[in-house]
Amino acid sequence: MSSVINLNDLQRLMYLVQGSLHAYLFISEKLVFPCDLCGLSSRPLREMHLTDLGMRKFQCRFTQSTQKGIRKDRKGGFNVIVINLNDLQWLMYLVQGSLQALFIPNRKVIIDMKNYILLALWLIAFTYSSGQAVEGKVQSFSINAKSLQNTGGENPNRKVSVYLPPGYEGGRERYPVIYYLHGFMGKDSIYASMKNILDEGIRSKKIRPFILVQSDQYTLYEGSFYSNSTLTGNWEEFTAKELVAHIDKNYRTLAKRESRGIAGHSMGGYGAFKIAMLYPDVFSSIYALSPGLLAFVKEFGPNSNSYREAANVKTQDELKKTYYPKVIIAVARAWSPNPNKPPFYCDLPFSYEGDKMIVNQPVLEKWEANMPVYMVDRYADNLRKLKAIKMDWGRNDSPRFPIQIGMLSQRLENLGITHFAEEYIGDHNNKIWARDGRVLNDLLPFFNDYLAFE
Repeated sequence: MSSVINLNDLQRLMYLVQGSLHAYLFISEKLVFPCDLCGLSSRPLREMHLTDLGMRKFQCRFTQSTQKGIRKDRKGGFNVIVINLNDLQWLMYLVQGSLQALFIPNRKVIIDMKNYILLALWLIAFTYSSGQAVEGKVQSFSINAKSLQNTGGENPNRKVSVYLPPGYEGGRERYPVIYYLHGFMGKDSIYASMKNILDEGIRSKKIRPFILVQSDQYTLYEGSFYSNSTLTGNWEEFTAKELVAHIDKNYRTLAKRESRGIAGHSMGGYGAFKIAMLYPDVFSSIYALSPGLLAFVKEFGPNSNSYREAANVKTQDELKKTYYPKVIIAVARAWSPNPNKPPFYCDLPFSYEGDKMIVNQPVLEKWEANMPVYMVDRYADNLRKLKAIKMDWGRNDSPRFPIQIGMLSQRLENLGITHFAEEYIGDHNNKIWARDGRVLNDLLPFFNDYLAFE
């Protein structure tokens, strides 16, 4: 015997084996299936209403139904039951019979009621485990960025990775977008561990379904600092304009500022704050995780050894063996490029004659023009246009982070700009993409509260 289930509005079908067979269906209209599947064949024909309870539990109630919508298999083998699912998102039902095979021709599911060996093999191939929900997907593409044409040897072809939520494929719904900016030495990759956190955020209802975009801003010197440069290209413009336009054109986004958030970690946290401050017409909210280079302090302060060490490096191979000098050169190529000054073609704000430090005032001013602590007075009105601003930092991070983020937070408070600033117990990396970390438990709920989802 067989039954035909009409699934014209089906977006996602997933089966799980858990002793007996469970099935998860994502539907928007109606589902017709045989009563035998639910062990109801001996009961009166009913209409079933189910309420989503996080896809792990369900409630149902049975009400007397008329014969409308009830039909029999052509061979008279069994009755069927019609479930109205106009407002339903997820349906779980227990299959108490046994199935032999599953076919999906022309958007219909045909189930043969004999045994489920072949179906079980099909399930194993998908390697779903008990209780696991439908997952999102990651896509990647490359874009030849007009805004990144440059004379500094940087490749304008940039890879971009996009996380798409469960139900995206085959659906019509539009989604808000979080633009996530990676840190220094990072690239666009959305690793499996990151994707799992994004999936868990949706599964646990910390955030409604959304799209996340991460572009590759790894340069010859390992970071663009999300800034416009006459030497390396206009990375700020690429992020806020060209990339956003491409994503809105090619994906089902809610193409409005109220539905766009920007976030990032370290160098990316710096970039997120700065870009949203400059483009409040594009983004509505910011979450900056441990943002860096907000001001001249500690390891990047004038009395640190970092600038002296950078001045002593003569080749790129030497530079690669360092950290702070490498960051300083990458920043200088972005903020104070000098095409006439090899080997790195940039100027530094501080130089040395013996033990004496010399301040290069014009260069210092260029750097301060790109550091948020010194920028916020000029762009205070732009910041007031944003719906929400949040920054955080780990108590056990490098010394500069709590100091510079505190400086920025105090300046925002003095200007009457509402924001959140929060310290947590952690270092620079260990509480970011962890299950007990900031992305899952703070960043995603933040955007759930402040982005527009319709």
